[in-house]
Amino acid sequence: MYNDYNELINYVEHHSKCSVFTCLHKKGLANECRYKVPWTLQLTSILELDDNGNPKFVAIQNDDHLNLHNPTMLSLWRLNIDCKPIISINVVIRYNAKYTSKVEKNL
Repeated sequence: MYNDYNELINYVEHHSKCSVFTCLHKKGLANECRYKVPWTLQLTSILELDDNGNPKFVAIQNDDHLNLHNPTMLSLWRLNIDCKPIISINVVIRYNAKYTSKVEKNL
């Protein structure tokens, strides 16, 4: 089970490389990862305010390229599934409004 979990996080949760087809976009003269990888390593979990003054949970992070995830949900779903606790109703409302009003791209 442990080996399966390790292979799964390395395959679906590890942001191993950036490319213009996945996450790189122009920022000034350089390309930048839209997910801001690598992430800052975090020794302890903390609660802080984001740029808009809303509370934000910052979890322990010991790998600067690994998405935050729930091991049980990941083992069941077996696909990339970011997981963060909900701590602000305003964040939930903005998230829902953003994705329900999102326009589908024509391929």
